[in-house]
Order: sequence, then structure tokens, then C-alpha cells
Amino acid sequence: MTGAELPLEGGNMSSAVVRVGDTVRRPAGAWTPAVHALLDHLHAVGFHGAPRPLGLDDQGREVLTFIPVRSAPIRPRSGDCSLPVRRTRRSARWPK
Repeated sequence: MTGAELPLEGGNMSSAVVRVGDTVRRPAGAWTPAVHALLDHLHAVGFHGAPRPLGLDDQGREVLTFIPVRSAPIRPRSGDCSLPVRRTRRSARWPK
């Protein structure tokens, strides 16, 4: 691994997800092969808005390409007492 690990926010396991250069590292699990197959399929059919799987690193974490996105705060609905939620906007186009 080269480069510093920068923690990434959001997602359902954010405390363990880091950016290293142009890649994202996150814990692998039993689901990882199925997720990688889905991401490979999306890319094969022309959808380039999802990360590409690059395998596992020396710590056993899955390695994915980093896709820069813009985040914008979402206003809570009336009566919603939850913490502020962030929405991710990604510009990706499906093949025609």
C-alpha cells in the first residue's frame, strides 16, 4: 500500500472505510465476491458510475477505484429529529 489513509464519511461501515490515493479500502466479507461480480457486470454493460473492484490488499480489505462525488446536506422532514443526513450526487449515465 502506498500513500496515507484518509477516513471516508458515510455508508454503513464508515469507520473502517479509507481512501488511499485513487482507491478506497474497506473490510471484505462473505458478500465481497458477489459485490465484485455485480460491479464488474455494471462496467461491462457500460455503466461507469460505480467503482471497479481491484482485488484485496495485504490487510485483506477489498480495494475499489475511488469515484469523486459531491455531497449536499438534506433538510430533515418536519418532525424528524434524526441527525443531519448527507446526500451524494453522482453524475453517471446509463448506456443508450
